[in-house]
Amino acid sequence: MAKQLSTILYHMRTNPNANPNEYSSLYRTIISISNGENIGSLYIQLCEELLLQISNGEHRQLFPNTFTKMKEWLHELGPSDEFAPKILDLVKMIEEDLTAQCLNSYVSVRTKIGVIGYTNTGKGTLLNRLLGVTSLDEAGVAPASLVKSTYFPLRFDRQPPLIHPEDQNKNTRVTLVDSQGQDRNRPALKSEVEAGNYLDEIRKADCDIYILVIDEELHEEQQKWLDYIEQEMKRKCVLTRSKVDLYYLAKFRQLSDTIVQSRNVYLVAANYTPENGDAELLLESHSFDLPELLKELSCLAFNARRHRIHALSMRTVAVVVNTCFRRGYAINVLKYKIAAGVAAVMPVGDQIPRYFSRENIRQAFGINDSLREYLKQHHIMITNYTMQTSVFKDYIEVSQSTAEWTSGARPLGTAVGNALVATSTFADDIIRVVARTVISLSNAARMALTAAFIGIGVSLSVGVSAWSAVSIKNHIFSYTIRVCDDLIQVIDSIITSIIEREQDMIVDDVSSTALISNINE
Repeated sequence: MAKQLSTILYHMRTNPNANPNEYSSLYRTIISISNGENIGSLYIQLCEELLLQISNGEHRQLFPNTFTKMKEWLHELGPSDEFAPKILDLVKMIEEDLTAQCLNSYVSVRTKIGVIGYTNTGKGTLLNRLLGVTSLDEAGVAPASLVKSTYFPLRFDRQPPLIHPEDQNKNTRVTLVDSQGQDRNRPALKSEVEAGNYLDEIRKADCDIYILVIDEELHEEQQKWLDYIEQEMKRKCVLTRSKVDLYYLAKFRQLSDTIVQSRNVYLVAANYTPENGDAELLLESHSFDLPELLKELSCLAFNARRHRIHALSMRTVAVVVNTCFRRGYAINVLKYKIAAGVAAVMPVGDQIPRYFSRENIRQAFGINDSLREYLKQHHIMITNYTMQTSVFKDYIEVSQSTAEWTSGARPLGTAVGNALVATSTFADDIIRVVARTVISLSNAARMALTAAFIGIGVSLSVGVSAWSAVSIKNHIFSYTIRVCDDLIQVIDSIITSIIEREQDMIVDDVSSTALISNINE
């Protein structure tokens, strides 16, 4: 696509007298899947694929040990009795990767700050100022135009980190995301649909902090964006009013009194090329609220970075657990299906393979004393979640508000005993009825009846065995899924503990270094 677009641009420059409509038609064909109404659909699809590749690459860069271990497990998965993936190995790989991130700033997680708003409100200009751009002629600047210029989230790494205003030791590397603008003058028929689409664009940008840029009073739709970000996504949103340089000479006093539901509104300039001397002097002498905005972002970015590290860690854990534990164990259930089918010939005999399958899952996943000793180091406390199984009951603590354990397993002896009692009673009743009937029959009739009973018994046994084989398979799948759900919650608490420990160590080390430096001076 890039080569084709470059060819069009070359021909336009070398043939200035050519019909522009032909180039426009060719341009639409290149960036679209078909010649329908969805102009640019192919371009958007390629951008979506690129975003997915960037996200996957980011995970592999930040968690190399974890993904390497996952590849090893995938190669070792098979129908053999030995199940390679172990919970403790997964947790230790995650811990190694998190520790490496804290020690190496070049591969550490960047806090993502997204810039959103209506089209032509000065989003691109503000983003360039946050990047430290002094001229729009520089390379790598965000697009800034009077018309819509961004159709897909663009990412820009800010080179100098943001420094916390109250603690110089807290510095955070950030990535600024330029999201496409929402058309404020769109037709009423498309308004509700596009409003929902823009919320989806905000969600897909997956930023830790959002800057909502406005150039007039806050609209009801923009308030919905704020509520969605802060209430649904649980992220921070900073409100910024742009283009104050254009109104300053006549309306600065009025704009300074801007209040939006007790929010701080930061006033920023939008013009890189002043149109007159007064405007040039104004920009030279006034940065408006840009320094204060940077301070606010610096405070938010440091705290948001911890949440992003946690989120990326949990996504990595989910990939490994779903791939190697949840799906990987599915190929090891054949022997239990066979055992359940054989055991089903006696009353509730299929409960025996169920019991051993649950125990085998715990052993296969590595839920043992070594894991217990490791978890004790992190003092795991589970809150706001009901554990689906009891496999981790002796390993962790559960808060009083959620101190519930779900277990679908009954003690094997109780299940078998109750079933045997019920079966014996039912069998006695059958024998009494059949005995009276058999006595009154002739020898030939008795032989025929015996053969019939044998045939029925064989048929029932085959049916029960087949049903038991299917049932044990479903039971193992269900139990494995529930164990994996609990495992993800346990690892969530472990990751929180590791991140807090590493962050505190970094701050303490930097503070100690700064103190020693001051003493030496």
